[in-house]
Amino acid sequence: MKSTGRQIVRLCLLFLLVSCSGRQPDNYEYISVIPGDNDGLFIFSFPMDSLCRYDTYFSCRLNPSKIDSKVMKVLVTAISPSGDSFSEDVVFPIVTNEKEIPHEAISIKRTWQVYDIEWPYRFNVEAGEFPGEWKICFKIMDKNGSDAVYGVGFKTISKDERKR
Repeated sequence: MKSTGRQIVRLCLLFLLVSCSGRQPDNYEYISVIPGDNDGLFIFSFPMDSLCRYDTYFSCRLNPSKIDSKVMKVLVTAISPSGDSFSEDVVFPIVTNEKEIPHEAISIKRTWQVYDIEWPYRFNVEAGEFPGEWKICFKIMDKNGSDAVYGVGFKTISKDERKR
């Protein structure tokens, strides 16, 4: 009975988090979680046309007071439609003050103790020989990073969309 009650409370908290989190950033695929109830792995799927170039961005909703550092270490893996993959370690700055922003492309928004931080990831990405459905995995590598994260988003902007 206790387990069912906890599950109901968790579902209610998740619903509240998603419904009260405000407007999601444009064009983002967004995954919301309950901090501490996930393994820090977020997987996104997106189509890529072989004739387009894309700019890519990550967004993260987090409570920076729960992270020991001013950066978030992440393993990013891109998986092509054919199954080929590429992985790299990425360090994203956790910025809570606009005066501390190291690059003008990073944006931050604050709601109470929770911050939405957007980081540019890659620009002019091409599908090349592998058009179709791609996957990108965002794995938080910091030991307590998953406890601070309420959700992660990923978006692509094609060069054609930027002209509109």
